Amino acid sequence: RRYKTRLADSSQFVLTPPVRAVLRARGVELKFVIDGPAGDRPPDPDPSLIKAIVRAHDWWNRLLSGRASITGIATNEGVTGTYVRRILELAFLAPDVTAAILDGRQPVELTADRLTKPGGIPLAWADQRRRL
Repeated sequence: RRYKTRLADSSQFVLTPPVRAVLRARGVELKFVIDGPAGDRPPDPDPSLIKAIVRAHDWWNRLLSGRASITGIATNEGVTGTYVRRILELAFLAPDVTAAILDGRQPVELTADRLTKPGGIPLAWADQRRRL
């Protein structure tokens, strides 16, 4: 393994091991990601993605109990019915995919916008695992 040296001041130096890193698109931002197994990355919870999943389960439970309709949810939340339908799809993510997102172990490029685009989530859990 080779190490580069940088002078921190006249009496000290720092050894920096080389690392492989990439810039990955994440919505409208770029994220600096050090390559390696996903298990080596620290958890990075995405508040927007977590909020969307929590909303999806809450809204689905309201629909199932008969306490609300898609139109009613849209009106109460100040969003469109189309948005409600897109978010509701997140209630049907595979349990392990949902757990990974809640734990902050999702792929860096996975965002709420990406998941809620039309055709963003396959129906079969096995297909979700491969794609996401």
